[in-house]
Amino acid sequence: MEQDESHATTTRRGLLRGVVGASVLGGLSSAVSASTSSASEVSGEAATDAEAEASNTIRVESDGGGLAAYEFVAGGSLWADADARGDTISGNWAYGHVGPKRGVDTFHFTGGLDRLALAGPASVFVNGWRIDARNRWPPNDLTRHDFPGGRNRIRIDSDGGGIATYEFDVRGSVRQVDSGDEVWSGSVYGHVGPKRGTDTFDYTGRVTHFRLAGPATVYVNGYRL
Repeated sequence: MEQDESHATTTRRGLLRGVVGASVLGGLSSAVSASTSSASEVSGEAATDAEAEASNTIRVESDGGGLAAYEFVAGGSLWADADARGDTISGNWAYGHVGPKRGVDTFHFTGGLDRLALAGPASVFVNGWRIDARNRWPPNDLTRHDFPGGRNRIRIDSDGGGIATYEFDVRGSVRQVDSGDEVWSGSVYGHVGPKRGTDTFDYTGRVTHFRLAGPATVYVNGYRL
């Protein structure tokens, strides 16, 4: 962990973009390109007819009731349908959000689907089949083991540039220091961004589940995870 003052260096979002995980659908992930394009355009060059024929489709669909953010890494080429305008593709990495009411983002990719982070009320479909996105992939670079037990403070800071959503559960008690997000018993859901923003929670006990998607950084007791 690093202290608060070093916020401007590597974030969890950057770590996710650099990860090459084990492929779920087959194929190996290529390096993530540094160039960024609008999601209404094809990442890199336009997809060839052969790529289009061999591609898979991933669809992220809002369940309604709030914002949901997602990030994923494809093993090959990646491009978006026109309905994904406003989201971002950088090389073979994509990030975006759906909701707070209904909404759908659709992308096409070749190779495998190597990494997926999803937080918030949404469902993910690959080639028309609904998948268990929350349990099939590692949730993100942070797990419950990163959070100490006892009495602690979690702060989630927007990195700017988009919406980030988070959800976590506590075996113990949790309360929001500020306001505007959802706390039910020991379960928390909320978002920060698209510009700057901070949510802060105090908890006692143990964090049993944590999930974050989108451009944000997490601090515990003033130290960055």
